Amino acid sequence: MLILLFMCSSLAIAQKSRKSRKKSKKPKTEQVITESPKEEKNVEVSENPKSGISQIKDSPKATFKDEVTMYHPIVSNDGTMAVSDVIDIPGRNEDEIFTGLLIYLYDNFDAKLEEIGVVDFVNRRVEMRRKLKQGEYKNTTSYEFVLSFQMGDEMLSFVTTELKAEYREKGILPRKLDFEKLKPEENTRHKELIDEFSTLHSTYLHQLARSIALTEHQKVRHWDELKAGSIVKGMNQSEVKIVKGKPSIERVSGTRVKWMYGNEYVVIFTNGIVTSIID
Repeated sequence: MLILLFMCSSLAIAQKSRKSRKKSKKPKTEQVITESPKEEKNVEVSENPKSGISQIKDSPKATFKDEVTMYHPIVSNDGTMAVSDVIDIPGRNEDEIFTGLLIYLYDNFDAKLEEIGVVDFVNRRVEMRRKLKQGEYKNTTSYEFVLSFQMGDEMLSFVTTELKAEYREKGILPRKLDFEKLKPEENTRHKELIDEFSTLHSTYLHQLARSIALTEHQKVRHWDELKAGSIVKGMNQSEVKIVKGKPSIERVSGTRVKWMYGNEYVVIFTNGIVTSIID
């Protein structure tokens, strides 16, 4: 409940800020991320220092460069540590951002490290648990946390809570601490842990934002069926992926595509549209 209230507040602040920026007509800056975009010809880029995202003038698409905007944990009002911000996604409305987010999560899902707990189609909210691992053997570190997203037009709000770090400090057995118990001012190892987490987490968020901004998905029209978790004839591949995730096997034959989810569930597309469901 606190996460949802926080996100609603963040979106309201971001919307006010967006209106203010439009009135003042300030120039826009470039979003920074881990991969270089394809070269654009004859385009004009406007810049906004706050947005962190490049937007081609008079175009709905964003461009990205090879630098990651860092998000660091800070102490919340209740004494816990959290990471939160609003990422601008120029040219994408709420539904497109929601669709792009879900498809990115399912395309890159790792059952050993991730668990998607909440997909709220009404309020456009997603909550998941993630685990990040770095290094090998005695140098292994891992981080566990809850990551929640809230969508809006041209923006993606996120908050990361319940942060925990598992690492080896002096002994053989690993230690596991809540971030609130880390003392980076006094312990160099603790500072290294927070910096490493910030880098890994920020890189992931920007890869996700880049995908949402630059990847075209089929338009979602069957929202009621998606809310019910149902696949019906007439759906496109984006809609099926939102319901069932990425198929375990895909077979293509001309205009027909078969998606297999184990041995029990098969979805057949003709020209990108569901024409048969075998359950």
